[in-house]
Amino acid sequence: MILDSLILQTKLLLHEDMHLEIIDVETKKADYEVLVLKEFTSMIGVGGKINLITVISFDSELLNKLVSIFLDDEEVDESEISEIRYSVTGEVINTIMGLGITI
Repeated sequence: MILDSLILQTKLLLHEDMHLEIIDVETKKADYEVLVLKEFTSMIGVGGKINLITVISFDSELLNKLVSIFLDDEEVDESEISEIRYSVTGEVINTIMGLGITI
């Protein structure tokens, strides 16, 4: 149930808020030992009534698009891109988790 909510919130965030077309979505419930991570990964843990760790992994094309959206196409120095990517991955996972576990 929580995973379904997180998947829904991910799709809504990317489609509704970021205006990205979502195609060919494949989801799998699998053990962490078979998890394949992409180039950029963010992880967040939640504790309390429920305890869980969520990982979201981005390929560079998607993350670059998200960075562009977050920056609203503002030009930034190349030396800042790494930190901006880090911030965007954190914002995305925080938003998804915040919406996904409060429903």
